[in-house]
Amino acid sequence: MAMDGHRIRCLLSHKCDDHTHRIGQHLRVALSPLVIDLQIDPFDVGDDVNTRMQTFDIEGVIFLSSPESITSVACQLELKSAGRQAIPVFTIHLQGLVPSQLKKRSYWHMPSVDDPAFAAGVEDLARSIHSRVAFNQKIRLLYPENSFHDMLDVARTIATQGERTILAEFACELARRYLKISDPNTRFWIALALGRADTPQAARLLDRLPKQDHPLALEGVRQAREMILHDAPGAEP
Repeated sequence: MAMDGHRIRCLLSHKCDDHTHRIGQHLRVALSPLVIDLQIDPFDVGDDVNTRMQTFDIEGVIFLSSPESITSVACQLELKSAGRQAIPVFTIHLQGLVPSQLKKRSYWHMPSVDDPAFAAGVEDLARSIHSRVAFNQKIRLLYPENSFHDMLDVARTIATQGERTILAEFACELARRYLKISDPNTRFWIALALGRADTPQAARLLDRLPKQDHPLALEGVRQAREMILHDAPGAEP
């Protein structure tokens, strides 16, 4: 877990009531020593949720899943806004069914706060938050206005050091970044990152990348396809 002094700010998305507020306060206290600041009810009356979400300095959203929060208009607006801004969402299951769109990623079925398993679960949650927020920060450095050398270093690091599970989770965003960047060297490494994800979704995304491209970018796509088809490591250019 990164402990470099940078505190990660997360928004708690929940249906407001006394029970969830108590849970939120317990989570805030438990996450604080793990370098995570939990923002609870930072909205003012009359705020536009989508606009306010864009002005928050947050890097993750923790969603308390319950029948009430699933049907909450405010919670759904928060989750949709997080999705549009590519902010990682971490689900804590309190009760009721977990929506199918949230089942695509792991979630924590939280025990009572006095259960010994609560502390261990909070530590697992914190590790997940740190790893995914750090990865998301790297991806955000892949934009056309950034310097060629910076983009290349970031893309190479993602492709060679990224955890496969996280690469798979961020596959769509990696493909979007590929399309936004014209540098063939950076495209090469982004393609290899998709290959290392080694999922059917990653394979489909590779197939949708431009067929007419710089030879180096096309070589990255070719090697990535081989990694998915044969689980073979790609060679460097």
